[in-house]
Amino acid sequence: MTKFSELASVLEKIQIEALNPMQEACIESFQTKDDLILISPTGSGKTLAFLLSLLGKLSSIETKTQALIITPTRELALQIETVFRSLG
Repeated sequence: MTKFSELASVLEKIQIEALNPMQEACIESFQTKDDLILISPTGSGKTLAFLLSLLGKLSSIETKTQALIITPTRELALQIETVFRSLG
């Protein structure tokens, strides 16, 4: 997310008051880098961190593929889809 108001709006929609330090660092790093690796324990918010970072790079008017998310399991793919849809 490039604008605080956009990020605040998305967080309000999913009822999150504040990001954790790992999520903040991810979003900040993704503004200057295209590739990131997040290593953090299960349940730490990695999915939200990388999806919020990705949202800042996606264009709603672009019709071609803008991102590819590869997961090792179907369950993780479904989790990512659910979180992504909740972001609107």
